[in-house]
Amino acid sequence: MKLVDGQLGSVHADEAARGRVSYVRVKNWGSGRQDDIGDLQVESTSEAAAMDAPFYEQLARRLQMMEAEGELAVVRPPGAPPLPPVEAWAFAESHYVQHMVDLLCVHTALEQGISRALAALQQEDASQDRARLAEVVGLLGFDHGLARSAHIAADLAIICADPARVPSPLPNAAAFAQYIRLAAERCERAEEGEELTSAAARLMASAYVVHLTLLTSGMRIGAAATERLGLFAKQAVHTYRTYPDEVGRPLEAFVTAVNAAGDALEQRGREAFVVALPGAMQRASLLLEALARTA
Repeated sequence: MKLVDGQLGSVHADEAARGRVSYVRVKNWGSGRQDDIGDLQVESTSEAAAMDAPFYEQLARRLQMMEAEGELAVVRPPGAPPLPPVEAWAFAESHYVQHMVDLLCVHTALEQGISRALAALQQEDASQDRARLAEVVGLLGFDHGLARSAHIAADLAIICADPARVPSPLPNAAAFAQYIRLAAERCERAEEGEELTSAAARLMASAYVVHLTLLTSGMRIGAAATERLGLFAKQAVHTYRTYPDEVGRPLEAFVTAVNAAGDALEQRGREAFVVALPGAMQRASLLLEALARTA
């Protein structure tokens, strides 16, 4: 999966042939403006991260640095062919349904996990550290109308009127969902200190990458699927279009939430967040497996 023109998930044919996962730095992602996405310009990957930049911008730069150091590489099974470029994807209905099932599996686990973690962190006798983590988890916890599980389920119900046609999640999606659930469980039982910070960071990083990919590459993939499968006529586009009025521009709302989360975190929490990013990003990358098929 590659970030190209502001879109995570666009894969060039030559890089797909090498099985690479790549990210680059985009100049104006900090605005979060959906209208800017088509005109994004790429900067040199050697640019140093500016520590005084908004947290969303810092994370984008850190992902770039991690890719340059090979931390985001996704290992394919021995003998597995490389993923085809996006332009060659068949976008068959069965592929899209599987992709939506996988998304639903992960988004449901994420929303439930955040609810569980918040319940544990917001107890009346919570310490200052727990209260701070609760604030940050809440900021990334979709109180801003960004939660998608209900809308993904609605689209699936339209496309697959017969529940018997709905497949089970693929192993990669099930594994990511389990990773999220375990992080939430650790938030519930962890003592103060490093264990709690690490568990919360895994949950927050998962929320960050799941919604980052949906609001960037997911929108472009959704547009392609809508055109190829006639989803607009079927009114099966809730995943990409149905947001509360108060959200406004979803990507901008997400950027605002991420920046506020960064402001609320102490240095230890920001460092733990960054440490958790590679694992979460690799797992999110694998959610494209169902769609990356030519036939």
